[in-house]
Amino acid sequence: MAAIPTQRETAGRARGHAALPGSPLAPGSARALVRAALAEAPVAPRLVDDAMAVVSELVTNAVVHAGTEISLDWCLEDGGTFLVEVGDQHPARPPRDATAGEPSYDTLEYGRGLRLVGALAESWGVTYRTGAKSVWARLPRGGSEPPAGGGALDALEVAEALAPQSQRTDSDRDWLGRGALSFLAEASDLLAGQLDENLVTALTGQLIVPRLADWCAVWLEDEASARGGSCDGPARVWHASENRIEELRRTLEKEPPQPGDGVGFGPSPYPWPGDALGPQGADGTALAYRLVAGGRPLGTLVIGRCGLARFPDEITGLVEDLGRRVALAIGAARQYARQATISAILQRGLLPGAVAEIPGMSSALVYEPCDKSGPSGDFYDLFPAGDGRWCFAIGDVQGKG
Repeated sequence: MAAIPTQRETAGRARGHAALPGSPLAPGSARALVRAALAEAPVAPRLVDDAMAVVSELVTNAVVHAGTEISLDWCLEDGGTFLVEVGDQHPARPPRDATAGEPSYDTLEYGRGLRLVGALAESWGVTYRTGAKSVWARLPRGGSEPPAGGGALDALEVAEALAPQSQRTDSDRDWLGRGALSFLAEASDLLAGQLDENLVTALTGQLIVPRLADWCAVWLEDEASARGGSCDGPARVWHASENRIEELRRTLEKEPPQPGDGVGFGPSPYPWPGDALGPQGADGTALAYRLVAGGRPLGTLVIGRCGLARFPDEITGLVEDLGRRVALAIGAARQYARQATISAILQRGLLPGAVAEIPGMSSALVYEPCDKSGPSGDFYDLFPAGDGRWCFAIGDVQGKG
């Protein structure tokens, strides 16, 4: 189901509503709708950034926790405050607790949950209705103030501390100051638009290295390996120094992450591949994150940083949130691949195996479906009908079922 937006401006207020499907594409659609609405209103840039982050988090939570159709409502009030409400149709599954404190790792898919919403909003809450629930947040007129210390946004400062000194450019500091608030939102847009799981893993490395880690690797699992079978080497390996990638790959192939029995826990320690990282990489820390979507394990993400005894909790939470989005993108890419395979099999059964040869004529057939997103029932044929007659047939299946 596509987004169904409506919007109006009355007495200085901008309002909007949209119905979104409970899919990985919903957060990107929601951000695009709200961004377009705020572009026409006199609001502070910081409020726009905060609105994008809050809308993305609320819709992502609804997708992961409920999986039902989602309703999105927003309003720019007379005083300049911004109100957004995201509802779903699964009242028995509440959103993750957003209380302050250490991140919880009850379920790997959750990430930071609503902690970011609590940090940016002047007020927020959950409303339960018959057969549905919604989470709302009200953002102050000028946007949130940068934190003086502590809180969910400390991940920005910690990421700057982890970055190598040689890479601390002015642009990096600007990104860490405010731009990282939209990092997950933009990463979601980038990942959700990919239909190839190999490309998803390639983009993952580009998002993580070198800003959050010196190196990372992604292992992908099929159903057999997820049940405890053999797991091949990493699908992708990245290092801040390209000349270390191949040696690091060979070392990681000898230490595949162990899936374990559970999928609902946070990152776990991973053996440090010191020999593959040279003299400057003799010491460091590495963490393994299970990539889970829809309760199904799809692989493992491993990150490493030289010279650290442990990753700060803020960074582990940020990478966990990114890993959740990576898992959703991999799951969507695999579903698309399955649908494409089904489509090809069905079409092969409907299409002729060879072009008929008509005496005195040359003929050719071209088949180009308009919609390549799913199975198609369209067919054609050119065949003899006896007594020197030839027939051309074309058929189209309209709708589904």
